Amino acid sequence: SADPHHVHTESCNHDTTPKKCRILIATVKKGQLPEVNDEFAKKVGFENVQELRAKIRSGFEKFQENVANDVSRSNAANALLEAYPLELPDTLVRAEVQTRLPHVRQYIEHSEGALPEGANKTSEEEIRKRVLGISYAYLSCLFLTKKLAMQNGLKYEVNYNDLMNELMQEQLTPPEHRVIFQGMQPDEVRARLEIRLTIRRTLDWLISQKVKG
Repeated sequence: SADPHHVHTESCNHDTTPKKCRILIATVKKGQLPEVNDEFAKKVGFENVQELRAKIRSGFEKFQENVANDVSRSNAANALLEAYPLELPDTLVRAEVQTRLPHVRQYIEHSEGALPEGANKTSEEEIRKRVLGISYAYLSCLFLTKKLAMQNGLKYEVNYNDLMNELMQEQLTPPEHRVIFQGMQPDEVRARLEIRLTIRRTLDWLISQKVKG
């Protein structure tokens, strides 16, 4: 038949069992890293290699400091919540759960997407319970730190740089514990960043008081 589709169909019915073949490898190339010297340092925006190394060392030390501070704040927050448990209005908690739930669900489903079929995955009930716990802890910490700030006359000035820094910290926060979510209006984003900043600064103050004590 002259029908090209018919010819193609017949060709596909031929034996497709893999056959032995010989492959010739002409060359094997290996990537070479540039030498870290003054010339390289200038290419990436530094005067010399010493300045480059100092910047890298400073960045690493700052990262370690931030991690240590986050651990201290987390411990302080947990101690605060344990010492002063709160009864929160159901409507307030439900509203926070509804804000967080779709984003946390999406994050968990995405992170578990590569699991093999039949593997144990987080159920909807477990996701809701997890979000409820996170929401309750967040709101409790908010009310307790605000009360601490008022009782101790703590007042915080917030400028643009503070908010930008807080937004950067937000991006480093595990997705389940973030306070900013896609689709929020600018005013709501600002308000929640200010809340996050107030919590963080008050926890830092609380830690400093314990150190002094």
